[in-house]
Amino acid sequence: MRIVADENCDRLLLAALRNAGHDVLSIRETEPGEADNRIFEIAQRESRVLLSNDLDFGLLSERERYRLSAVILMRLDRLSRPARARRVMEILETVGTLEGHLLTIEPGRIRTRALK
Repeated sequence: MRIVADENCDRLLLAALRNAGHDVLSIRETEPGEADNRIFEIAQRESRVLLSNDLDFGLLSERERYRLSAVILMRLDRLSRPARARRVMEILETVGTLEGHLLTIEPGRIRTRALK
């Protein structure tokens, strides 16, 4: 999977994603401090799934001008860093297609809704 990871994505998670063979572009590594709109543009231009802890991306993804493959929001603050990485990897391995969806990953559940 091609992913653009917002700069709030943990380095342990980035390593787990890359070790699993995902193509991860990390904003933290390439363009720290980049504006949300610019991150959306990168994800859209490069056909990448957007991965973030920032709820604003859920709101922005509903704007019609952003046509993203998918958005994954992580609401995993209560989990340890290793547990967060395991939870995201578990979801990516089992969820099937993400195309056209907003996924919200929480410790005990996953919520999905179609992007406009």
